[in-house]
Amino acid sequence: PSRATFMTGRITSRTGLGIFLTGMVLFPPEWLIAKIIHYVFGYARGLLEDEISIGDVMSAAGWNSKYVGKWHLGARSPHLPSNFGFENYFGTLYSNDMSPFDIYTNKTITTKSEHVDQKYLTPKYGEESVTFIEENGKEKKNFFLMLATNMPHDPLYVRDSKVGRSNAGLFGDVMEEIDDVIGNIMSTLKKYNIEDETMIWFTSDNGPWFEGWNGGYRERKAHYFEGGTSVPCLVKWPDKDLKNDAGYNDNNNNNNKTTSGTSSNENKYYENKDFIVTHQDMFATVLDVANIPKPTDRIIDGVSLLRKQETARSLYWHSALSLATMRKGKYKLHFQHSILRDVELAYNRSLGSKEHDNRKHMWLNNLELDPYEAYDVTEKHPDIAKSMTEDAMKWQKKFRNNPRGWK
Repeated sequence: PSRATFMTGRITSRTGLGIFLTGMVLFPPEWLIAKIIHYVFGYARGLLEDEISIGDVMSAAGWNSKYVGKWHLGARSPHLPSNFGFENYFGTLYSNDMSPFDIYTNKTITTKSEHVDQKYLTPKYGEESVTFIEENGKEKKNFFLMLATNMPHDPLYVRDSKVGRSNAGLFGDVMEEIDDVIGNIMSTLKKYNIEDETMIWFTSDNGPWFEGWNGGYRERKAHYFEGGTSVPCLVKWPDKDLKNDAGYNDNNNNNNKTTSGTSSNENKYYENKDFIVTHQDMFATVLDVANIPKPTDRIIDGVSLLRKQETARSLYWHSALSLATMRKGKYKLHFQHSILRDVELAYNRSLGSKEHDNRKHMWLNNLELDPYEAYDVTEKHPDIAKSMTEDAMKWQKKFRNNPRGWK
């Protein structure tokens, strides 16, 4: 589901993904569970076709665009990379714990699942990325590359020659190999003197699962505590004017998606200190750098990080279509939702339920003083809890009345 937010700048629940039960991921359409979810419950088979992806807008504006790696936004048309602006594609359609785990080049299977050796998958993604950069770097063409490695999602693989390279076991070895890929990409940008003209993002889709460090925060992947939602995000871009002279042409946009909008030519950028950044913001920020207008027929939840923003930003997380958590500035408010731990499930408890705590149905944290969400301060700050709850309910009402966010 996080991948849909990267792609569209919209919360996942608007895109048709992450809304079934607890936000279940997509399964291969051949699997029985996928058929049940789709035919019985009506769950989408992928990113909804009327969504506008970052690939759509970049390609339509004349940028050469390529997606490398794990797609996992749908395995059949109209949910494929080519349906969302990425005619140039190399990778897999699922997580590496699913099958068939075929490798595609554009729309064609080039390596069948039974012949895929995942030990070589990460470096191969790196080679594809470097080749794409070289092709465009030589000609000084505008390009957009999105690289999503399958690992460190479990199961883990690394080339035999790289085993034992780190001090953190196989997980660490995998991360070292990913680091090599990033290093090769950076070297290629330098080789063609385009490093200073390239905006680079490096981040993760969620907190660590079985292995990996979560910064000491509470819980891990699939949780609404910080250990599940806070991830590293590094952005490198010198302060330069990267306007796209090609402009934006609605007529060139594929799939007949409505993408008209307006864009400011002002290049006065701001340093937003103490501002909460989310995956939603990549879409708006990249478009701002390229001087490409945002779609105006729908809500774009993300904002450009290059423009002046309010510090006390309100953010919302869903469990399926129910509001689970809200954050505003340094405060984070949990509404009633399940704590996915064996001991909690065994006792059928959920955070904020009467069985768990007779005092109320929420849990308030001051992340500035308590970044690990160890203590509930609802009673100490009832006015803040009440105000945030009222804001959240207003937001949730608007969302339920217009879940897709059309204007």
